[in-house]
Amino acid sequence: MIGVDVDPAIFAFGPNLNADEIRSRIAFIAEWSRFLGRNNWPNIHISPSGHERLRNGGFLPAHAPVAAALASAGIRHAYSPEDVIRPVLQLLQRCLATAHCCVTDELHSNFESSLAKPWSAILGVDAITEHSLVLSGLEREIHSDGRLANLLSYIQAPNITFSSRIDVVEPDDLAGFTENELPKKFASEANIVREIEAFLESVSPELVWSTAAGSSEIKMAIRLKCRQRMLVLGTYDGMDSIPGFFVGSSFFDSLARNQATEQGRYAEQTLDCCASAVLELPILEVKSFNKNPRKMDGAVPLRAHITSSGVGIRLMMWKRPATKNQGEALEFANIGPKHEEEIVYCDPKDAV
Repeated sequence: MIGVDVDPAIFAFGPNLNADEIRSRIAFIAEWSRFLGRNNWPNIHISPSGHERLRNGGFLPAHAPVAAALASAGIRHAYSPEDVIRPVLQLLQRCLATAHCCVTDELHSNFESSLAKPWSAILGVDAITEHSLVLSGLEREIHSDGRLANLLSYIQAPNITFSSRIDVVEPDDLAGFTENELPKKFASEANIVREIEAFLESVSPELVWSTAAGSSEIKMAIRLKCRQRMLVLGTYDGMDSIPGFFVGSSFFDSLARNQATEQGRYAEQTLDCCASAVLELPILEVKSFNKNPRKMDGAVPLRAHITSSGVGIRLMMWKRPATKNQGEALEFANIGPKHEEEIVYCDPKDAV
């Protein structure tokens, strides 16, 4: 699972922020809110106690602290509190707590980090960030994975290493952090995420594809592969410059059946072919497929070779007709061996 952990402190506004800092924070939150609103990936997560700590610090509900910050910085004429609160709430609503599945809370002491505090000009906010770092680090330690390795934060560093003494963990029966094993020294690190493009650059399309759990992740892997190709070709101008396409509701299951997910032998080839199809690159020959158009929308069936020898895996697609909202667009229907060579007729409304 590839996602981003959210530092709850990004939602905090205080009266000691200057006008430039406030403008920067508004732009930061609005940009991520728009990006996540247009994409079902990445998942963003917040620690179980993140909302509570923001409320206890007086940062939620947001209207009063935002209004005070705007007034203190002298830019109340340029922004209303609602201008700030809207993207804040949109981003908060996207935050999940599913990756924080073991540790509900903790107490620590003797915290040290590679980038020393203060990280924020707002009183009390560093404690929220510090707590978030420790909680996500404990989850990574327990699961021995990188599910919360990326932290969306204002911290001015590409990464941060930290250590502390863990005194209490809730619940108190987690392996390695039981009541009898504490207190103990703990160290971890996190990648700091700020710019969307920098985050996208750090993520491998192949990794997203191989760890995908469904259609949304498969679609993002294809988009990331298109981005990678377009950067080489000099045609990339942001994620919005990637041609629109869809992933049909049966596509993911067909990948699993034909060794094209996880570390399957056809996984990377299939991803390459999908990106080539979206970008209409000449390295992939797309042909019409002798079947009837889809009755629901008039989409035309297409096929292409993923492999030309051995089993002979085929990529089956629909070419959707243009609508008032979008031009012609591909929909990936399914893959399968040459001897089957069938295209799945799925409801286009179920595609992502």
